Amino acid sequence: MYSQVMRELQAAQGTLRLEDLAARVNAEPSALKGMLEFWVRKGRMRTGDGDAMDAAACAGACGQACPGVTQCVFVAKMPTMFSVVSKK
Repeated sequence: MYSQVMRELQAAQGTLRLEDLAARVNAEPSALKGMLEFWVRKGRMRTGDGDAMDAAACAGACGQACPGVTQCVFVAKMPTMFSVVSKK
């Protein structure tokens, strides 16, 4: 399954959402996520799970002091994305 996942990520030439990758390899996202996180820890893949910089839309535009990313109502939780780490 690892080689199939790697082929799909390389064919995408960028990042794929966990749900899209799971559909392409016919696997449950929850099962696939554990395997992908293992390869992220090993340095073979990287993740771009939506953090503050991906989703912050407010930047003080709401007229209030920013309560931080975890409490801001204007920050959307972005989907987890995976991509292959290119070897140099």
